[in-house]
Amino acid sequence: MSEEDCMMQCAFRSVLAVGYLLVDAILLPRRDTIIRRGRQVQDTLRLPNCLRVFSDRLEPGMTDCQIRIAGQFSVFAGLFVVLGSIVALLEGTMLDPGIIVATGSLYPAYRLYEDFAGAFTEPLIPIPDGRFQPMSAKIPGSSSLNYTSLSKTRPSYPKTIYTLGFSTTADTPAQRVLIDFANALAKFVNGNVTMLNLTAEWAASKPAEAGNVTLDQFLNTTYAAVAYATLITKDQTALVRDPFYRDYAAAHSNRRPFIDPGPSLRWSYGNSLPATAPSSAQAAKALFQTWFTTHILPPTLLNNNNNSSSSSNKNQCSSSLILYPGSEGEPFPRNLVFSGVPDSVFPVGGEVAALSAITGVEETLPVVVSVLAARGCDGLLARLAQELVEGGVVRVPPVGASGGGVDDAEGVGGAAVID
Repeated sequence: MSEEDCMMQCAFRSVLAVGYLLVDAILLPRRDTIIRRGRQVQDTLRLPNCLRVFSDRLEPGMTDCQIRIAGQFSVFAGLFVVLGSIVALLEGTMLDPGIIVATGSLYPAYRLYEDFAGAFTEPLIPIPDGRFQPMSAKIPGSSSLNYTSLSKTRPSYPKTIYTLGFSTTADTPAQRVLIDFANALAKFVNGNVTMLNLTAEWAASKPAEAGNVTLDQFLNTTYAAVAYATLITKDQTALVRDPFYRDYAAAHSNRRPFIDPGPSLRWSYGNSLPATAPSSAQAAKALFQTWFTTHILPPTLLNNNNNSSSSSNKNQCSSSLILYPGSEGEPFPRNLVFSGVPDSVFPVGGEVAALSAITGVEETLPVVVSVLAARGCDGLLARLAQELVEGGVVRVPPVGASGGGVDDAEGVGGAAVID
C-alpha cells in the first residue's frame, strides 16, 4: 500500500465508519457520536498501520507525524475530534503531533480522563491523555463533554501571561510570530506579559527533599530522567512484554520472538531495576508536580485567602497562563511530563522557511505556541482557544498547507486535498 493510499483509507474510514474507531491508541468518534464517561466502546475497527503518513505541512516523503492519525488530521477536513492515549507511558503523546503538524491539541491535567478509561477495549490504554480538535468556535459542546468546569460559564481569564523560553527580541521570523502572539493574548485578556525564570524560582522555593541540586540537575540527571525511564520501562514490561511473551510462547512451542533493539534495550534496563524503582520514580514525579502546582502555576482558589466562594476566582481557575515555544519551525520533541498540568497547543498561524535536505529548496514549517494553565483548568484553555478564534487572535488552521509557499488546494507531491 502506497503512503497516499494509506492516508486516504485511514482518513475516509475514520469519517465513514459507524460508532467509534480504535486506531491503536487513537479513538475517533463520529460527528454525531456523544462521548459519555464509562460508556463501553463498540463497533471498533482496525485501520492500516500508517506510521508515517503524508502531510503537506511537513517535508515531502516519509515524514514522521509522531502519531498515525496526526498527518490525516492535518490533511482532511472530515476528521472531527481525536481522543488519544499515552499508552501506559509508552513513548509518544497527543501533544507532539499537535506541535509538529500545527493542529489544535490538548494534553490534559493528570488523570483527567481516568473515569473514561473503562470505555476503552485496549489493555494498553489505562488513561487517555489528550485530544486533537480543530481550533474552531463552530464546534458547540464538543469541549464541554470532557471539560465541564467552565462549560456553561464565561471564564475570567488570568491577566498574568508568563513566557518561558521566549526571546526578548525578534531576531528570527519564528520569534516574531511567538512574541506577537504573546502580546496579542495579553491584549485579549487585558493583562501583561512577564518573563518567567524557572531556574531562579527553583533556587528560591525548591522543596527540601530536592537537596542542593539545581533545576537543570533535577530535571536531567538526578530525578526526572531516571524517573521517566523507570516508569516507561516498568509499565511496558508489565503491560506489553510479559503478556506478549506468554501468548507467543503458547503459540510457538515455548519460543521467544525477536525484539527490535530499541525496546529490547529499554526492557533490559527495566529488568536491572529493583522492584521498588517505580514507587521511587513516582515520588520524584510527585515532588516536582507539587512544587510546580503550588509555587509556579497554582489554581486561583489556592491564593484566595480561604475565601473559596469567590465567583471571580472560580471563573478564572488558573492564577496565570504560561507560554512556551511549541515549535519554531522544526520538530520539538518532548518526553518529560512531570507537572501534571493541562498543556494546549495553539497553532498561531505563522510559518517560517527552512532549507529542506529532501527537496533542495526552502519549505515552510509551522510555528506553534504551547499554553499551560493550573491543574484542573482544562476547560479554561478550551474556552480560551474558542474565544481567541472568535476574536481573530488565532486563525483556524485549514487542511493542507496553512499558507506560504505551498498551494492549499494542491498540497505537496500532487496529493489532492479533498474537502
